[in-house]
Amino acid sequence: LNLRSTAQGTPILQLLPCKDKPLLIWRNSLLVLDLGLHIIDGVGALHLKSDGLSS
Repeated sequence: LNLRSTAQGTPILQLLPCKDKPLLIWRNSLLVLDLGLHIIDGVGALHLKSDGLSS
């Protein structure tokens, strides 16, 4: 937020571009990717725990 004043003394509010917003979006996408990889690891672990003997 930037505050500027005109010749009459009336303040003008101006929103500055946010530099952190893309970083927050990137962080959220990495969180979703990490959760997806944990789910895949959990499913893979279920298949690896069998004893391998067929009846």
